[in-house]
Amino acid sequence: HMLGYSIQEQILGDIPSTILGLNPDIPVSAPSRDWEDLKEHYRLHRVMLSTLTNEHEDGYNCAVLEAMASGMPIVALANSSIPITDGVNGYVSDDLGYLRYRLMSLLDDRELAAELGARARQTVMDHFHIDAFVAGWNKVFDDCVAGRLEKIV
Repeated sequence: HMLGYSIQEQILGDIPSTILGLNPDIPVSAPSRDWEDLKEHYRLHRVMLSTLTNEHEDGYNCAVLEAMASGMPIVALANSSIPITDGVNGYVSDDLGYLRYRLMSLLDDRELAAELGARARQTVMDHFHIDAFVAGWNKVFDDCVAGRLEKIV
């Protein structure tokens, strides 16, 4: 429910898909065995469908960013924080028919998927680069050690 599974199924219909993760209520779902297996899934798939809703999840969770970093375009349900610009690095909309159409276009057109996927990868490099993440954590650690942070309860 929290990840939009019923919405995903409406969009996909009969399109074959893979669901990764520990989801006991979804029998076809399975977690990756390890990092190598996860990377292999990204390599073997052309597009990621994200049905994260504002109510339950931000639009740029780890799986979305990992897929983008691997060069995979995202087709996503509109979410206020999704780092997708429609037609630039993937497709985003509240219109489920439009999302299905765009999903099919990426499955049918390898070059289009590669072009949008390259832009998705660049988006991650520009806005979610590991260096910025590390710098942010280092600042928190430094502030903690220096006593500049209040106790977090």
